[in-house]
Amino acid sequence: MTYERFDEALVGSINVEDITPNEQNQKILQCLRDDDPILDNEPFHKMWIVDRDGTDDDRRDYIPDVGDGWGSDEEDIGWLGYFLGKNTSLMELTMCSGIDYTDTFYKGLNRNKTIRKILLCGMDGEKLKMLDQFFKNNDSLRDFAVEASEFNEAGTRQLALAFGNCNKSLKRIDISYCDTIEGGRMVDIIIALSMHPQLETLELCDMIIRRNEWTALSTLLRCTTTQLNKLDLQNINIDDDGVEDLVNALSNGNKLEWLVLSRNESITIKGWKKVSTLLEIPGCELEKMHVDGNNMETKGQ
Repeated sequence: MTYERFDEALVGSINVEDITPNEQNQKILQCLRDDDPILDNEPFHKMWIVDRDGTDDDRRDYIPDVGDGWGSDEEDIGWLGYFLGKNTSLMELTMCSGIDYTDTFYKGLNRNKTIRKILLCGMDGEKLKMLDQFFKNNDSLRDFAVEASEFNEAGTRQLALAFGNCNKSLKRIDISYCDTIEGGRMVDIIIALSMHPQLETLELCDMIIRRNEWTALSTLLRCTTTQLNKLDLQNINIDDDGVEDLVNALSNGNKLEWLVLSRNESITIKGWKKVSTLLEIPGCELEKMHVDGNNMETKGQ
């Protein structure tokens, strides 16, 4: 089924029971189609699209059909995309890998202009490229997270383009457990982050950050227009030189309240002493600092 086959007459006559036999999926499609923010007497503002192995009874999961003699997964996921594109009540969407996201699905989702948070798990550059119009069209997006995804050089460039295509009012960006982003490829992404001066939370976790990337990140943090109040840099291979760059960047007019440097074992006592100087800066607003898992009592003595 192509997106062009959807029209108002077809949408008005289709029953969700004809799309999928899964009762949970039926309820979700019904809510999306009717723009109903209530599902089973509970608020319905966020959902996950997962495969059969990823389901969790505590979440509002949509598990696309894979046949079973009932329609096709292409038709099922196509209707989901169409209804997502028309919906204005859903606030948060998580897309997981293992799903055959069709062109029809993307064309539908790309019309959504009200989702405020998107989390992409296990994605790659090609899937990101298919979401270009979503990022360009949706001025409501405030929270963009990418986790456990594999990006080669081209995919990393596509991720940077995705951040660049977003509206300029992102409040939170999270890139975590993407350990294939290495060898200096984070620089383009960090430069793209500078296009979001209203950023309040930045999480770069469980990746390899190298020297040239620290330079780019330090430049970003020196921006006087930043509203950043939480910076999570756990397990990213930062050393004493990186810490010095970080502290110097944060030493002038920052609003940071929460700093996470856990599991960075390359930081020695010298580096931690430098971190402590943040607390001596006049007007420092730092309230929380996480430094567990660093063996700081034995390093650099």
